[in-house]
Amino acid sequence: MKRKVFASTLVALLIIGVIASTALSRPFGRHERGMHFPVELREKLSEEQVKQLQSLQLEVQKSMIALRSQIQIKRLEMHQLWMAESLDEDAILQKTQEISALESQRHEKRVRHRLEVAKILTKEQREAWMQSAHSKPERRRGDGPDRRRRHHRRGEPHRDQGHHHGDAPKNNG
Repeated sequence: MKRKVFASTLVALLIIGVIASTALSRPFGRHERGMHFPVELREKLSEEQVKQLQSLQLEVQKSMIALRSQIQIKRLEMHQLWMAESLDEDAILQKTQEISALESQRHEKRVRHRLEVAKILTKEQREAWMQSAHSKPERRRGDGPDRRRRHHRRGEPHRDQGHHHGDAPKNNG
């Protein structure tokens, strides 16, 4: 009896493993970070387009990681400036400009990436992509009404809740 239960459990785990690995191996899958395409469009991409898009996505992800790291470091430095015994107004303004310049670079990289993706697609594919909700930048960034909750879950303050983006810390006392 114990052998039957063990064998049944083992078979169930194998089936779950196969299903999970299949779901995770799909190119441009729903849970994969980066450029998302609607199912109808994914099915119409050639193998060459998929390879090009995956390569492009990998490169942009690498460069975005580097930029995000630089921005985070600058924000930590900004936090230190705000927490100092005496405020150095010039240093704070300079750090704000540095952060803005990096965020501008990040935005430009996103736009250039979208342009490169658009060049890979045919006119019909590009039209389908642009009409899909996935292509709209505001959907990917999460600028919807529940953005504050998502930030809160990640343990980050929302832009309006303190000095996260260079604003002075709120005085709650």
